[in-house]
Order: sequence, then C-alpha cells, then structure tokens
Amino acid sequence: MKRPIDHLRDSAMSMEVGSSGSRITGMIKIGDRLHSVKTDSIYRVMLADEIDPGRTNINVPNSQQKVLDYSSDSPLVAKTLLTAKQLFEKGFLGPDFESAKAIELSFECLKNLAAMSDLATEFRRQDDDVESRLADLQIKGVL
Repeated sequence: MKRPIDHLRDSAMSMEVGSSGSRITGMIKIGDRLHSVKTDSIYRVMLADEIDPGRTNINVPNSQQKVLDYSSDSPLVAKTLLTAKQLFEKGFLGPDFESAKAIELSFECLKNLAAMSDLATEFRRQDDDVESRLADLQIKGVL
C-alpha cells in the first residue's frame, strides 16, 4: 500500500527553474545530477527523492541551485558544455567512449574558464580605473 509521501513523489510535477524571464535551452545530466541550461544561468535541479531518498519527510521540496552565472548565450557555454553534450551523447566516439565522464570534465573546464573570464573582466575594470586616475593626475599637473 502506498503511503501519502509515495503518492506525492510518484505524481507528476512542475517547477519554475531560475528567473521567469529566461527560458530553458537544454537539460544535461552531469554526473548523477540534472542541470538546466537557461538563457540567464545554469541551475542544478534536485528532486525531493535525491534529497530524501528514504522518503522519510513529506515536506522536503524539489529544489534548484544556481551553479554558474553563465548562460546558453555565452560563447564559453556554447563552445564547451553544449558542444560536449551534442558530441558525446550522440555516440559519435564509439561504445567504449565514457561520455558521462567526458561531460563531467567539460563542465569542470567550463567552470574554470568562467572563473578566468571573471578574473580578466575584473582586471580590465581595475586597470581602466587606474588609467583614468592617472590621466586625471596628469591633467591636474600632479605628475
């Protein structure tokens, strides 16, 4: 006999992922986790059974977590994760190719590239700020 929690968890569900102004452009399994690639960010989607596999708490909700502030519109995402998904999941590389591991590594690569891009952007901002202050000092005749 099914318990109330079993009826709830086995029934159909829907959920809003991320901001309502963006749309989902892809769903990718990375490791054992489902990820939603949207036009604003990438989110990890966690179903209640993933959080509470023993089905001990009926109040555990399905949830989501933003894992990367880069979107499907970003060239970094398109050239790494989305290309990997298309290439590796279609079986082009033969049955012995570990596509799941390759997608995991592609996502790790994307996270590293995103971090480097963020650092480069911050460096450019700081460099422009220092250059602007130096130009102001030259105009004032301090330098």
